[in-house]
Amino acid sequence: MEPSLARYIWTHTKKQQLWILVIVLLSMIPYFMSFDLPKLIVNGPIQGKGFEQPGATQPFMRLHY
Repeated sequence: MEPSLARYIWTHTKKQQLWILVIVLLSMIPYFMSFDLPKLIVNGPIQGKGFEQPGATQPFMRLHY
């Protein structure tokens, strides 16, 4: 028997826990990208950017590196 409960759980479920970690990390990408649209909707007009002329459009999901 392992000396601690955490060690016992890690020993017997390491593969499953690592798989869950990978899925969570990959799901964070679209989660954080989805914050871009509300940010553009709110910050654009406040800062005077966006639709300078009638019929103008605003790009969505523009990634900056």
